[in-house]
Amino acid sequence: MKRSEVTEEMKRLMSEADRQALGLSQSVTAPGHPLSHDSQRKRDYVTRKEEQEHTTLINQLNMWELFYVHSRMDKATRNQKGIPDFVIGLLGLMICIEFKLGGRKLTVDQEEWRRKALENSRVRYYVYDNAGDAIRMLSETRSLLSGNT
Repeated sequence: MKRSEVTEEMKRLMSEADRQALGLSQSVTAPGHPLSHDSQRKRDYVTRKEEQEHTTLINQLNMWELFYVHSRMDKATRNQKGIPDFVIGLLGLMICIEFKLGGRKLTVDQEEWRRKALENSRVRYYVYDNAGDAIRMLSETRSLLSGNT
């Protein structure tokens, strides 16, 4: 078989060794494969969208002048593994918020952190896919705790 006769589908199905033997050393990944461009684009989109949700929540927390700790998104955490995106102090209550978009689930470390946090009755842990829901919950909790119902 000549190199010019090899289709993209054939390349995708070949082993790396076969591609190299034919002089097709460029790796090809299937759509949906963790290293495929489609996967990378989706991951990049989800990350950008999650950053927007973080920014929206940060702006609201600053307006309310609430104490919070926010984990960075641009680098690996230097905090304890599994710590949620936000830890917020609200009238004696600790509220933890983790954003998960695109159908993603909590990691094993996050599940363990959540379990430990929920052992304390003054801790609430929420997982949201958008800042609007988190802001609504915080607004309702603020009103309830301050007696402004």
